[in-house]
Amino acid sequence: MCGRCEQAMEKALKALLLSERDTSRRRPLLVTTHDICELASLTDNPWLVTAARQLQAIVGVTPRMCYPDFLPNAKIPRDVYTLDMALNAFSLVDESLQVIRQSLHLPLQSGSDW
Repeated sequence: MCGRCEQAMEKALKALLLSERDTSRRRPLLVTTHDICELASLTDNPWLVTAARQLQAIVGVTPRMCYPDFLPNAKIPRDVYTLDMALNAFSLVDESLQVIRQSLHLPLQSGSDW
């Protein structure tokens, strides 16, 4: 679940960045990073920057979730991530999606509606 939350945040931030592209080319036309903190910093939204930092503190780097080689003394991600971590990650992403939906002028939904 933590991995899916990180991916949802990444995709939502990229959608927001694509919608906010400006003509001054301050932002690159194509954002290739997977780093949610870097993506959030490009939005100029302090709330999203904080949420991304908090989420990254929970999930760590992306390879940690996908490849057991990156896990210290653990065989699978389940050995590293707890239910509380997953619920906190879900809550952060749910709130972030609400902020992003508002920025995109889309109707709001709760996490149970996803």
